[in-house]
Amino acid sequence: MNIQIIDKKEYVVSVWSGGKTTQICLAPPHAKFEVGEFDYRVSSATINLEKTVFTSLPNYNRIIMPIQQTLTLQHPDISQKKIVLQPFEIYFFNGDMKTVSYGKCVDFNVIYKPTYKSEVGVYSAKDVSVLKKGIVYILFAIQDIQLTFYKNGKDMVNLTLPKHHSLHVTNILDDYEVHTLSHIQDNVPVYIQVSICDNDYEKL
Repeated sequence: MNIQIIDKKEYVVSVWSGGKTTQICLAPPHAKFEVGEFDYRVSSATINLEKTVFTSLPNYNRIIMPIQQTLTLQHPDISQKKIVLQPFEIYFFNGDMKTVSYGKCVDFNVIYKPTYKSEVGVYSAKDVSVLKKGIVYILFAIQDIQLTFYKNGKDMVNLTLPKHHSLHVTNILDDYEVHTLSHIQDNVPVYIQVSICDNDYEKL
């Protein structure tokens, strides 16, 4: 198992039409964030305008989740219905759909090619995550946390993940349980976990 802690100072920050986007992970690592040039991307963005049109990303799937304030979305070419997302509520949509957002917030995003599949989970201090072999994981710390990796009930790895740093886990050969130690109340989210694997992988 390969575990890499990414300091928040190493993230790539850029400007988009609605604010700033902070790139947490891009695969492959030396790809460009352009349509067809990357496999998947994990990021967090600020939306600073009351109304914003999202960048079109044909041939990609998207997952979005507000982490501060609510986020209202609309796909006007399909329906006038508005989708209101509460903090840490997850929403899936196609990247080529015209998407308009309403309201200011901070969000969390995963963009990936259809040859992959991805899930996003939000974990509190009381939750136990399971990392499965053959899958790539990105853990993004919402609070300062301590993580312990167990294999077959044995304590294998202990580490500290400061707020807004991320943990990238690859080359997993055995299943692991991840337990969290945090001084935050049990029901408060402490990290976001992204899992990504090839589309034909059945265990996600």
